Amino acid sequence: MGLYYEKKENAEDDKRWYQISTLATEQYPNDPQGFKDAGGYWADIGEWQKARESFEKAHQLDPKSVAALIGLGQISVEMKDFVNARTYYEKKENAEDDKRWYQIATLATEQYPNDPQGFKDAAGYWADIGEWQKARESFEKAQQLDPKSAVALIALGQVSVEMKDFASARKYYEDALKLEPNGHYAQTAKEALRKLKKK
Repeated sequence: MGLYYEKKENAEDDKRWYQISTLATEQYPNDPQGFKDAGGYWADIGEWQKARESFEKAHQLDPKSVAALIGLGQISVEMKDFVNARTYYEKKENAEDDKRWYQIATLATEQYPNDPQGFKDAAGYWADIGEWQKARESFEKAQQLDPKSAVALIALGQVSVEMKDFASARKYYEDALKLEPNGHYAQTAKEALRKLKKK
C-alpha cells in the first residue's frame, strides 16, 4: 500500500493513505507494514508522538526492520529526544557500534535506494571516522534524492570545510540559505558563512 501512497501530493492523498494503513493494521494486526505506513502519515503532518507509537508497534512486530529503526531515530530527533534517537540508530560507543550503524545505513541504501536517509546516515558514519571524501559523496547522493533538504546542504558545507574546500563550503551554505532564508538552518548557514569570510 505504501507503493501507491508514498507520493502524496495533497491532504486528500494523506487521508486516504492513513485510512488504508489503519484498515491494514486492523485486518492484519501482526503485519508491521500498516503500522509503518500509519507512522509515516503521522510524521508527515508533524504528529510525532503518534508517529513514534506507530513505528514502535512496527518495531515490536519486526525487530529487524531497518525502516522502523530509522523512522524511530528520525522522529526522536524531531521530538528533541536525542537520547532515544541515539538508542535507535546513532549510539555508537565503540568501533563495533560504528560498524553496525554503517551496516544498517548501507542496508537502508540498498533496500531503499530512493530514500535519502540511509545516505545521510552512511555519510554520518564516514564523517565520524574522518573519511571526508566518502562522507561528501554520501551527502551529495542524499541531496540529489532530496534537493530541498537544507540538512544535506549544511552537512556538505561542514564536510567541505573539513576538507579545506572553502569555495564549495560557501556554495553549499549559500544554497541552504536560499532554500530556507528564514528556516530552521538559516542561522547555522549565516554563522558558517561569517566564519568563512575570515578564511
